[in-house]
Amino acid sequence: ADRIPTGEDMLFIVADNTCKGDPENAARKILQDFRVGRMGPISLQLAPESEVDEGQQSVQTLRKDGLNVRVVADPTEFKRASEELERKKQ
Repeated sequence: ADRIPTGEDMLFIVADNTCKGDPENAARKILQDFRVGRMGPISLQLAPESEVDEGQQSVQTLRKDGLNVRVVADPTEFKRASEELERKKQ
């Protein structure tokens, strides 16, 4: 039966086809292709597990040094952190 190749399988396929069987060189090529966008848009964000699950949330923050940072957080962790921050303020 055919199965979907794992990430490791794909690494060795790339190694065999383009890097003379060298998986380390293949890993470098894959990372470089990812970094320059040759693979197209890819989301590293987790997908929601159900229709009611919000998945991850994007939280805009402004650091003390003025650098605007975008943070992706799990809603449960975000809620827990917000509640803890409120407790500390009281």
